[in-house]
Amino acid sequence: MMETRGTVPVMKWILMFILAAMLLVGHAMQMHVGHADNGDFSRMMTWITSGPSGFEQNWPEEGSLEYHERFYNNVLAFWKLDVPLSTRWVSSVVLLWLPGLVANVLLYSTSTVYLPFVSLAPRLLLLVMLLLLLRWTERHTGEAAPLFACVLGIPFVFFAVNTDYVAYFTSWYQEPASLTGLLFIVIAVARYFGRDDSRYRPWISAVAVLFLTSAKVGNMHWVLPAALVLIPWKRLAGKPRRLAVYILFVFILPLGVPLLQGLLYGTKVVNAYNSLFGGTLLFSDAPQIHLDRIGMSDASRYIGHHAYGDEARECMERYPEYLNHAVVAGILVNEPMLAWRMLVFAADSMQRTELRDFDKHVLYNRPDEARPWARWLPAAVGNATPLNTWSRIKLAIFPKGTLLIASLCAAALLFIAAFRSSDHVLRVIGAIGFFLAFGACIDMWMQVFGDGRHELLKHLFLANVAQDGVWILLPAYVFRVLQIRFSRRRKTWMEEWT
Repeated sequence: MMETRGTVPVMKWILMFILAAMLLVGHAMQMHVGHADNGDFSRMMTWITSGPSGFEQNWPEEGSLEYHERFYNNVLAFWKLDVPLSTRWVSSVVLLWLPGLVANVLLYSTSTVYLPFVSLAPRLLLLVMLLLLLRWTERHTGEAAPLFACVLGIPFVFFAVNTDYVAYFTSWYQEPASLTGLLFIVIAVARYFGRDDSRYRPWISAVAVLFLTSAKVGNMHWVLPAALVLIPWKRLAGKPRRLAVYILFVFILPLGVPLLQGLLYGTKVVNAYNSLFGGTLLFSDAPQIHLDRIGMSDASRYIGHHAYGDEARECMERYPEYLNHAVVAGILVNEPMLAWRMLVFAADSMQRTELRDFDKHVLYNRPDEARPWARWLPAAVGNATPLNTWSRIKLAIFPKGTLLIASLCAAALLFIAAFRSSDHVLRVIGAIGFFLAFGACIDMWMQVFGDGRHELLKHLFLANVAQDGVWILLPAYVFRVLQIRFSRRRKTWMEEWT
């Protein structure tokens, strides 16, 4: 019996070493794997850089060779470290870039950013998340900890090294902060759910939620599922002042920051155009009736055209007062079935996480080298590599469309039932699972409402991550239920034989 108990710590360390090594090697092999710029880099990168090395202008003339090199076709490895601070928008992604920038200054250059450096923090945070996950299973699942750690840890590692996800890290996109904020909330739920109120709980919860909602304006709706699982509603019954503190810091503040930015956002008309003409009206049975009602009778020719074409520019000049999301909401009120069609369309677009329009070829534009620069495709980008196993699993077996919606709703109900369990592990899995399932459903719909079909696969990044978490947690939930039942039966057998 002593030998059996002694094997648990040994298995724990072996498993921890194997999983951590898999994650570290997977990320080391993908340091150069990134996404080309679609034009969104300039939204936040101008806190740090005015543009890539070797380019006189950040936005070269459209149609020129420099424009072809700059957008969509290359991951540019080197950027000017001139810190222009020329954007008025804020995002938590800047905080995520800072550790890598410090390492860049200390180890490489004070005038040039080597882009893989900005990916250091999110990569290390995934490692920390894995170690916390293994530590949590060790503390709460007893002798079954090694098996439970395998059930959770192995799929998490394949998820965490998935090329289609980590490619965002070596870029100036804001998605790494969205992923990090989601993980922060998961950690906060695991730490606090089902426990008594404490002095620092509302502050830590608020920081986690704010990190997610301030990552991108399009994340503001995540405050609802986060507040449902982070605010201790039952324990604050009869304490209205303390409840008000939680609502202020966990809900209102994280919602207010991105909402304020959204109201002032320079591209809000573009987003509204995409939502109206590139989304809502495409799902309508009678788009002309809606256009007549809102006073845009001759605007039907703009339906289906994206916001960066000549037709869209003409529309924005003619109807600027109608291009807002309040108009879109009014259409939904008059034709409610549109909301369901938008959700189904988003769900049909899930599980496809590779952005084929954003090239992953690295253009090695070193400042001391003249054109033509070396250009290559990282070996890890190949579709058949183990590093993209998770994407292939998603395409092969994960549900889409109506089945995905039904599955997420069923999973949410199952996880809600776990809230009342006497087992702490089941309660925590239930809370995290509900947060992810509910959040994924909301996020799918909101991405279509916010920006229509435009670049929907990229906008569904966080919804894909959340629903991946649901499928990772479900086997762990079943395993824990079986473990509890087996332990009870074993206890009964022991009592009968003694």
